[in-house]
Amino acid sequence: LPTIATSTTKWSSGAHDEDAADRSDLSDIDVVELPTGQFHEPKCNYSVHLVNRFGPILNRQVNIGEPLYHRWKCSYGSENANIYCMVIQNCTVTDARATSPNVQIIDNAGCSLFPKLIPNIVYHSDLEAGMSVTAFSLDIDTVSALKLVVSSTIS
Repeated sequence: LPTIATSTTKWSSGAHDEDAADRSDLSDIDVVELPTGQFHEPKCNYSVHLVNRFGPILNRQVNIGEPLYHRWKCSYGSENANIYCMVIQNCTVTDARATSPNVQIIDNAGCSLFPKLIPNIVYHSDLEAGMSVTAFSLDIDTVSALKLVVSSTIS
């Protein structure tokens, strides 16, 4: 196992052992102090567009079969700073009155659970994702609510 050193503790062969006589001498290793900083949380928006990602934002009821585009976009000031990366996961649908149980359509890994009906999400950049679908209805009444989780990770 590799030897790991920190600024306050020495580890040998993956086990903490301060009294070991055969411990590797790590006094020659420079410990790098990583800079710390505060980063503003990204501002994220979810929108549904007609036809594609450049289409008008949906502001009316749709009919089953109409082409739609679900878009997630985040921003934190500088698009090219490469600090955050978005992951869409755990999406569910339910009826307008929320009387039926939620139906999960995107799992916790971000994969579609119904790939013939709902494609996997396409990531256009670290801060923008979307998917093209046609409006559909499940065994529940009219589907109108979409709950999702957007995770942002520091890269």
